[in-house]
Amino acid sequence: MKKNFLADLLKFVRQPGLGRTILFWVLSLSLAPLLIASIISYLTASNILQKDALQFLNSISRLKSEYINSFFNERIRDVNHLSQLRTTVSDFNDLITVYENSKLPLEKFVGEYTYDVFTMGITLDLENFLQTYRYHDIFLLDLKGNILLSVQGDKAVGKNIFSQEYARTKFSRACKEALDTGEPRFSDLDLEFGKFGDNLVSGFLIQVMMKEEDVPNIETGKMERTKKKVGIMAIQIPMEQINEIMQTRMGESETGVTYLVGEDLLMRSGSPDDVLKTLVETQGSNRWQKNIKGISRYKNYRKEIVLGVNYNLDSLERLGVHWGLLAEINESEAFGSTRTLLLIVGIIVVFTIIIVTLISIVATRRIVEPIRRLSGWAQRVAIGDLSYERITSEKNEIGEMNTSFKE
Repeated sequence: MKKNFLADLLKFVRQPGLGRTILFWVLSLSLAPLLIASIISYLTASNILQKDALQFLNSISRLKSEYINSFFNERIRDVNHLSQLRTTVSDFNDLITVYENSKLPLEKFVGEYTYDVFTMGITLDLENFLQTYRYHDIFLLDLKGNILLSVQGDKAVGKNIFSQEYARTKFSRACKEALDTGEPRFSDLDLEFGKFGDNLVSGFLIQVMMKEEDVPNIETGKMERTKKKVGIMAIQIPMEQINEIMQTRMGESETGVTYLVGEDLLMRSGSPDDVLKTLVETQGSNRWQKNIKGISRYKNYRKEIVLGVNYNLDSLERLGVHWGLLAEINESEAFGSTRTLLLIVGIIVVFTIIIVTLISIVATRRIVEPIRRLSGWAQRVAIGDLSYERITSEKNEIGEMNTSFKE
């Protein structure tokens, strides 16, 4: 029975004539409005979901960038405050004087008892800040780049940041810029400095230490208060503090991520295997470099199709560092609802085709079959066969035609 039905269906569809024409137009008139409505619904849903994704990504990236900017602004206030503490500046200036008067090599001087006496008070003062703000270390350097003090007793004490193995580090470059400009500088995250110590990935926030002193004005003969450069203070910020901000989960997205990239397009947040090692050369990072805003679709560094936006971290620009924040969400999650809608529409279209086809076949067969038999009877009459053929038909125009043939 099933095979006969399918055979009749294929014969009906393949056979040229009125039946196939009627079936084609019935299907067209039935499916055209459905397809048009479905396409409009799909495009509308896609547009709404893209706007929702843009709003979600903008909200997250804006909040994260504000957190990062706030974090560095607070650290700038800290280093400005610490570097201007009178007791710390005065004690460190005395330490520099003692070192210069000792005429000892730097590495030997930092092992002397006198050195321990002069650094004890400075270290105790700075330890409170170190523990309160969870800095990894605080370094004090003279104007020649000699590392005279580390609160944590780093192996770099007794070295010169502008020479030897430390000269190629970002820490060294940032110290030079701070001395030249008198403004705070951030070294960027640095792997090279850590190689000589505990292999920590960290960055240094650097400020010149200034001492106020009264000097005579040659023209007026009066004493004037001026500021004199004494040395350099460097706060060592561990990568984990930045990661804590970036890894804070926001919203209910399963695939939404935010991460930082530097001017070299290497990652500045994430796991130790990614930071300063993973290259993020994507359309998203290129748009950030070109200062192009808005949402875009591209492959991320994991080769996944994502929607992404970018933000520039303005607080770091004035510290001499160019960082960007990228926020991304997988396209499959962002447009998951449209795929469900597309599946539903597809099922509806398939069922519509089946139902309309069955109805059309039944209807057209009741119309076409009597016409086909009348056509065959007319052909036989044309060749002289006047035998009567009983043809069953509805009471309509076809039925009237059948009656006319009988008469």
